[in-house]
Amino acid sequence: MRRLITPRPPFCFGRHTFFHATSGLFLAFTSDPRHRQFLLALSMFSITVTGIFKVHMV
Repeated sequence: MRRLITPRPPFCFGRHTFFHATSGLFLAFTSDPRHRQFLLALSMFSITVTGIFKVHMV
């Protein structure tokens, strides 16, 4: 009897996502408040777009 095995995602996928999440962290602490607000708005927009994209993929 053969057992079905679910394929795993590539190993680099998690590291790639983590890098994108933390790439702007240094700039957020060293820049002026307007730049921080822009980065916050940009990250919220990307999370929203990604969330909508994931919902449509299902």
